[in-house]
Amino acid sequence: MNSLLGLFSIVMIGILWISLLLKYKNDKCLSLLLISSVVYYESFTLVNVDLFLKILFLITTISLILIKGVKKGPFIMVTLLCIVQFTISQVAPTNYNEYDFLDGLTSFFSILTGFWLMCINWDKDESFDILKTLSYLASISIVVGVLLGGMGLVDFFGRHGISIAGASLSTNLSFFGTIGIMAATLAEYLAENESTWKFRLLKYINLIIVCSTLTRGGILSAFIVFIPELFLFLKLIFRKPIYILVGCSSLLLLYKPIEVFKTLLLQRMYNSNGELNTSGRSIAWNYILSLNQQKYTGSGLGSLKTFTSDPKLAAFTAAHNEYVRTLFETGTIGLVILLILFLYIFFSAFYSKTKYLKIISFLIFSSFLLYSYTDNTMVNFRYWMPFSVLIGTILESKILKVKFHKNK
Repeated sequence: MNSLLGLFSIVMIGILWISLLLKYKNDKCLSLLLISSVVYYESFTLVNVDLFLKILFLITTISLILIKGVKKGPFIMVTLLCIVQFTISQVAPTNYNEYDFLDGLTSFFSILTGFWLMCINWDKDESFDILKTLSYLASISIVVGVLLGGMGLVDFFGRHGISIAGASLSTNLSFFGTIGIMAATLAEYLAENESTWKFRLLKYINLIIVCSTLTRGGILSAFIVFIPELFLFLKLIFRKPIYILVGCSSLLLLYKPIEVFKTLLLQRMYNSNGELNTSGRSIAWNYILSLNQQKYTGSGLGSLKTFTSDPKLAAFTAAHNEYVRTLFETGTIGLVILLILFLYIFFSAFYSKTKYLKIISFLIFSSFLLYSYTDNTMVNFRYWMPFSVLIGTILESKILKVKFHKNK
């Protein structure tokens, strides 16, 4: 039965993907894949639906490159540096018997697909449509989670029933919510013929969803992107007294939920002896780095996920820290290359942008860098693909032609 559900998911996604490819534009195929990613398929099937989605992401990205073109400078830069990073990691890969060249190649294309998505030449309307899709992913996961949870296919609640998971894991739902805040902020800026109030509302909805997952790294990362909204609300309080009433009423209504959230979050943050609870991360990170025998070239891109029989790694065959993973798999040289890549993309996002967009770009990248310290933001395609598409909309030069909204 479980296998049939997995095959049914693949068939339905495949049919919809082909239909959209034939009838509409490729960006609609991309939106379908993003929406399909909100479900955690492993909860009800052994069929590897995630691998199928990754393959479709790669095919869709390549077709978009061929049809829409790319920003040549960033495209050449990210492709060459990713190839160099992968090649260096294969100089002296781990001798662990479960790791082979295919593991490295699949990881390489998964990461490269994300970087390629950053380079697509989107037009303004396509950018706006994609941002709207990203803004709704967390909400879609909640709705689908209610439906699938009612059918007994997924657990709507995560972390032993104290957090919300939607149709996915709490960790993944936090990914969607954090990126949703980023996307809603950019969509609000881009909106011309649509009212912006719904994007402001989506920012608050996504923040509430992230907090409801009790994902500590996600909560901090979400609040970083939410900073402009907080300043805007404070500004409105001083300009329009009605917002004082709105703020006070909101605090009264949310007092009890905030108290419950605070209690649950503190329980997750600290052990019974008062020490900071990292959920085993600090111990695992030190152990992972101690396994690496190739300090400069690493143990091979994609090698960490193959250490499934090491009892000390248990839940850490994904490091929950992209810096540790990169250092382990690609060495010091690979980590430097990755940092150069993101510095290049960051400054490309800053180039010739308005002051407001520069601030948003800075906060988005800061959120990503922080989240990367506590979770799998690159090896988990449920964060990496949506985030890469979002960065692609920032890099799109046509975004410069949008006028600054008066309510900013």
